[in-house]
Amino acid sequence: MKSDEGPMTSGVTTGQQFEDALRTAEALMKQADCEQERAGRLLAAEIGTTAAAIAIAIIIAIVGLSSGFVSRALVVIAGGLAGLVVAVAMHFTVRARLIDQSHRDEQAAVDVVSLLREVVGMYLKALAADTEERDLGLARARFHLGRCLLKTGMEEDGLAESQAGLELAADVLDRLQVRTPEPGWLVAAPRYLQLAAPDWAAAAVRAMTLHAAAMRWQQAATAARTAVLVSGGLADLGGEPLRDAHAAIKSRADQVIEQAARADGRS
Repeated sequence: MKSDEGPMTSGVTTGQQFEDALRTAEALMKQADCEQERAGRLLAAEIGTTAAAIAIAIIIAIVGLSSGFVSRALVVIAGGLAGLVVAVAMHFTVRARLIDQSHRDEQAAVDVVSLLREVVGMYLKALAADTEERDLGLARARFHLGRCLLKTGMEEDGLAESQAGLELAADVLDRLQVRTPEPGWLVAAPRYLQLAAPDWAAAAVRAMTLHAAAMRWQQAATAARTAVLVSGGLADLGGEPLRDAHAAIKSRADQVIEQAARADGRS
């Protein structure tokens, strides 16, 4: 019997599924960050324990100074061995935990990438009454996927996903005919555009940074202009942190754009 299921539509249900998937991916990435911080604390504990072991050996040696030379030598050796045993035991304990944590982090990264690829696939298959909202949702999913791929060391794939998201978001902005040169353009924009703006600005900054590091100045300048535009829109929404972020982004973007102009003049 033929199934009567039609193409996926981006109604309330599927839209909620997209948001739930993105929130799950964000939670997984935050959990991985917390575990990495915990691993750093374990390393610090190992260093502290080693230092304490050495200190104990020194104290034992000092306490034994009133004895004869042979006794002092035996005390120093015994104290050193005791400290060494404690340090080695702690080292292997921490090392085992770090290896185990590394394996868990790798699996978490695989899970997040897989989940975000599913989200992208859902958007690509979805039909929608509001294609701009759907496409901006797809761009947002690509921003998340790009960020996760970059964190796992897949720079080329991560940048490619970020670029695809930036191009799609720019296309949506053109279709909506938003008057971006006007102050407060994001304030008057649709709500879904405002919600996507933080991820959009962050993706543009990452693309600008990576292109600049590779001396792809024209691509870096394009990303820089996007970063300034969107972060400026966010600053117009209000709040000192948003205005400070925009100022910092604009300062770096101006340098990139200037460098791109010099590179273009030399070509």
